[in-house]
Order: sequence, then C-alpha cells, then structure tokens
Amino acid sequence: MLKQIKVALTATILLTGTAAAAPLSGLFDVQAVNVIGSNYTGSQASITNFTALFGADGNASASFAYLGALDFQTNTPDNSTTVASWFQSGGGEMSADTEFSARQLSSPDITTGTATTTFFLFTLLQTLEASEFSVRHDDGMTVYENGSLIGGFLGPNDVRTTNIDGYAGGVLQFLYVATNGDPSVFKVDVTAVPVPAALPLLATGLGLVGYVARRRRRALRN
Repeated sequence: MLKQIKVALTATILLTGTAAAAPLSGLFDVQAVNVIGSNYTGSQASITNFTALFGADGNASASFAYLGALDFQTNTPDNSTTVASWFQSGGGEMSADTEFSARQLSSPDITTGTATTTFFLFTLLQTLEASEFSVRHDDGMTVYENGSLIGGFLGPNDVRTTNIDGYAGGVLQFLYVATNGDPSVFKVDVTAVPVPAALPLLATGLGLVGYVARRRRRALRN
C-alpha cells in the first residue's frame, strides 16, 4: 500500500491547474501629480521621481479613488486628452476633483524639457493571490509589492508589453507615467499563478503515508 501511495503522489505532483488572463479590476487608491516642463529623465516611472514631484510647489497633485479595470487608452492627435477623459476610456469611476480631472494629461516635448507629464500611483485596496501580469503601456510603468520594485520599464517609450512575475500576494502598486503626448496606453492583464492541483491530494497522501508507517511500527512491536 505504501508503494501505491508513493506512486499516486508522484503522479499527482505533476498536475497543474490552468488560469486565463483577465483585466485587473478592483478598487484602487490613486495618487497623481501633473507636471509642466518635464524632460526625458524627469518623466521616467521611478518612485524617486514620483516622490520628489508629488506635493511639490508648482505641481498639481491629487489623491482619489478609482473603481474599475486598469485598461486605459487614448489617442487624440491634438493631445487634448484630459485626466478625466483618460480614466473614462477605462469605463470605471473616479473621484478626483473637477480641477485636477480637467488638466491636460500629457504633451510634448521631453527632448526640450517642456513636456506635460502625469504620474499615477495605483494601489490595489483588495487582496490578490499570487499572480503574473502582462502590461501593455506607452511610456514608463513600474510595479511594486510591499513597496519593493518587482519589475517594469522606466520609459519613456513607444507602446510595448512588459511581463511581470514574482508577485506573491502583498500590497500591489502600479506606477504609470503619461508624457510627451498621446497615445496614452495602460492596460494590465492578470493571470493567477496556478496552485498545483496535486497539493490537496499531496497533503492527503502524506497523511496516509504517516498513518501506514505508524501502523507498520506498531505491528513490528507486537
């Protein structure tokens, strides 16, 4: 019987579950800062940049809630996209005040240090299991777990896809930067890291192994 249990465990350990990617949706705390007169380095998606700019004199800063999917995309030829219209492209609800919502999202030119740049730090206010992320974005995007960087692309850049793995279920944050004019793309797809389907069976099997071993020891003593 012990041999049969070991064979069953070996077989079940090889089984893995599967999960499909879906847009990351939920309730987010958002901290945002709109900056006029940015250059290339100052428009990179780093916490250092964000911390230095948020709340600084001359910048428009805001904190608000967003409920919905991280799935935003705008492309106005005249760069007339506002913070509000960018959020509306995602189909969710935001609570930013009218003044900040009406600000221009981004405009050229980072090469001359005259760009309009908006930083968004999204903090998910709900729990999320261990996951992997596929992020389609223009300009910079970085991802943090419990305050530590786990991946991203500093930018500024053209539209690209960046994959993030290693997220284990802690406090999740995304820093996205819109700069140098549209397109302004930020779309996050999430895939739960599948728990091996064998784990419940493995736990049961280990319990059976221990039970059989104890039975055999008692039988030898009698």
